[in-house]
Amino acid sequence: MFMSTKKKPWFYKKTLPRNVVTAINRSRADHYNLSASLTRFKIVNDTKCLCGEEVEDLNHVVCQCQLYNEQRFKLIRNLLTQKHQLPLHIDTLIVSKYVNF
Repeated sequence: MFMSTKKKPWFYKKTLPRNVVTAINRSRADHYNLSASLTRFKIVNDTKCLCGEEVEDLNHVVCQCQLYNEQRFKLIRNLLTQKHQLPLHIDTLIVSKYVNF
């Protein structure tokens, strides 16, 4: 889904901190520190979120989890000022052509 024939990486000529580039790349590769990803690598035994939902994946945390409502409201405000469309889904946020840094 994210493969490209370009010779330069998506972050070429962007002045992003290394930790931001790393976080976006890990998100795009579906490797992050949430139970859905950690369960695949047998680091944790359960995919449940602390809020009680069955699966704690990136889309749940960013778009749905009640534990992060305040952060989500700030994110939505910022996205709307950049003319992003709602409803939110993580895939549209981490694909490089949508990332406006």
